[in-house]
Amino acid sequence: MSLLRIHQLLFALVIVVAGGVATLFDQGVLPVGILGSQAQYVLDVLCVVLCIVGTYVALRLLSFKRVQQSLQTTADAGYYRWVGIRTFIVAVCIWSEVIVYFITPASQTAHYALFISLVAAVFCIPTQRERDGLIRKDEEA
Repeated sequence: MSLLRIHQLLFALVIVVAGGVATLFDQGVLPVGILGSQAQYVLDVLCVVLCIVGTYVALRLLSFKRVQQSLQTTADAGYYRWVGIRTFIVAVCIWSEVIVYFITPASQTAHYALFISLVAAVFCIPTQRERDGLIRKDEEA
């Protein structure tokens, strides 16, 4: 199995785990609405920050100057390291937003942040085309 396929499966696992946790909350296995409204504001702000910063960093990570330099020197290994970091960022955003959505009584902010993060995650799926484009661009430079 190629490294790309492994990273794609890990990315899919992030989404599956988020869906599994949401299902556990939905079915009553995990307690829903356990935090009061005072903690909700702080957690909503945390979700907004994670959504904005995490989504931006995940989407732009492979185009940062330091990452581009790393890709030039390490090529394939560097690509998979940075894709793993990007998947971790997406996981932190999505998983924390799912948990906040279910542990606060009525968190619409976490709901919208989760939706935005899931849509942005579609553009972070590692692909062969992305890998070839980044490696080829680095080899031409």
